[in-house]
Amino acid sequence: MINATSSLKLGAWFDYLIKYVMPLILISILGFGVLSELRENIFKGGLYGFKLVSEQWSFLPLLCLIVWLTISTGAALTLCRMPGKGHSGGIKLSAER
Repeated sequence: MINATSSLKLGAWFDYLIKYVMPLILISILGFGVLSELRENIFKGGLYGFKLVSEQWSFLPLLCLIVWLTISTGAALTLCRMPGKGHSGGIKLSAER
C-alpha cells in the first residue's frame, strides 16, 4: 500500500490512481507522442529533416550492436577475472569455498 505511512490519509482510491491510472496516462501520452513523431517526420522526409538516402550507412545498426556486445562482454569478463578483496581472483562459487 503506497498510502500506508503518510500522515495525511487519502483513501484507497489514491493507491489505485497511482498504481494503475497514472501509468496508463503516461504511457498513452508517450505513445501518442512517438506515433505523431513517426508520422510527421520519418514518413515525410526523415527525422528532423535528416533522411538517410545512401545505402553506404546501412551496416551501421549491426556495427553498433557488435561493438556494444564486444565491449560489454569484455568488461564483464574483465570484472569477473579481477582479484577481489579476500580471495585470489575470480568469482567463487558456493561449492568452491
